[in-house]
Amino acid sequence: MKKALLSITSLLFLLSGSLHASETRVDSFGGLTLVVTDESDAINPFTLGNPAGLALIDPQTRFDAEGLWVKEVINYQNNGNNVMFTGHDYGAMDEFGGDTVKYHGLIAFPTDRWAIQVDGDTLHNDEFNTANDAGDVNSVERTRELFRTAYNFGPFVLGAEVQPIQENESFIPGPIPNGPQLLSGNGTINTILGNFGLLASLLGDPSPKKEQLEIGGIFSTQLNPLLETDNFSKLTTSFLQQYNETDTIQETSSIAGGPEIYYRIPGVFEAALIGLTGQESFSLAINYFGFLPDQATFNVENADQTVGLAVFKMTNPISSSLNLKSGTLFSLTSQNNHFLNPSAAPVSNVTGTTWTAEFGLGLEHPQDFTMGFQGEATGINDTQDDPVTTIGTTNYFSYKVSFGGERWLSPFWAIRMGIIYENDLNTGNQDVPLFFYTVGPDSRIISTTITAGVGYQDARFKLDLGLLAGQPSQDNSSNFGTQYGAQLAAGIFFN
Repeated sequence: MKKALLSITSLLFLLSGSLHASETRVDSFGGLTLVVTDESDAINPFTLGNPAGLALIDPQTRFDAEGLWVKEVINYQNNGNNVMFTGHDYGAMDEFGGDTVKYHGLIAFPTDRWAIQVDGDTLHNDEFNTANDAGDVNSVERTRELFRTAYNFGPFVLGAEVQPIQENESFIPGPIPNGPQLLSGNGTINTILGNFGLLASLLGDPSPKKEQLEIGGIFSTQLNPLLETDNFSKLTTSFLQQYNETDTIQETSSIAGGPEIYYRIPGVFEAALIGLTGQESFSLAINYFGFLPDQATFNVENADQTVGLAVFKMTNPISSSLNLKSGTLFSLTSQNNHFLNPSAAPVSNVTGTTWTAEFGLGLEHPQDFTMGFQGEATGINDTQDDPVTTIGTTNYFSYKVSFGGERWLSPFWAIRMGIIYENDLNTGNQDVPLFFYTVGPDSRIISTTITAGVGYQDARFKLDLGLLAGQPSQDNSSNFGTQYGAQLAAGIFFN
């Protein structure tokens, strides 16, 4: 059995070849992450955020860059009112809505066991939503830097990363519900994250081209605790007096970590089991600059979260040149947020769970074509209550089906296309903010998106371009929107 398994492994590794690619490539034919053979969506410690995984990827010095841009204008109804949402998002990063840095920036191997990565990315997000209240954030400018290093000692691997983050925000002016009028507002956020990873190989010295079974874990904390400073100019509703206010939010504790298991047979099977739990606390102080008595620092929020993830991808040969690709993912997240007043009495609690299930199936002829489909379902159930009664509920269910394919016109050029259908239903009484639009209470948003792209790759260079055009619409309504965007990724390989 062992000999037969090794024979299949060797065959499929030769068939699959080495393909340097990107999130742009995968997104441009429908985001078939569980179907496509692509290093950016491989199941391994590096792509799933363990810094130690950097030392286990192919030891090649490379530089990768990627940029994204999306514009959207959406009309929908919220509690019987017509609402218009406009958004503009762009940045030099791998993907919107994801925090893990994968193949981005400079990766270098001073030795075959020691790897370093240096990176920086940006994100711009601005939005206008007529349903939002004054005081809500309407624009964000974020920059991040990253230094990551890992060393493969043979039976075990150690990795660490440091990531400074800076954000500038602006707030929507206008009358604050049950409060004063906000004339202007802006804020800054600064923090430095630290992540540390450990992996132990149970099958000897790990290598990217050998069967691997690794156990380990990750530990995360704030090397420089998050500090948010928000400055407001306000006007009282009674006497029309203008005053300034500064809110200072400080992260007083932050810790997260959990175990991980990875198993890989290159070209045949990839799987991971990941558990993560974390807790954090925040304090708040308010300075009124003499207009009102200042609010001394107090503990305003305690939060904890637990995440579980199971995922696998499999390649089964149908013939000497055709592979059946399949994969499954399931994740479950539970969270508890407790908000307090200055006297440490509870103000409100938010508890809930989020689950996601995905399945993909497709056919692959390496360096010729890939085609398939992927289904995804997500549920969010949250309850917000105060000490007396329930304030709000979130009951959200979404399903998405994607079809796509890629065709290599030559050893260097490929074209891609995909279509994505998404159905988002919210039966709760709270908004559900997604990255590209918001699903209002008791409403359903249906979105159809077409993606297309082209790619070039040779031994030293890669270039991927992706385009998207979508039309979100509200069910049983004439309200609809438009959504369009572009992605571009490039990479240079030095050895």
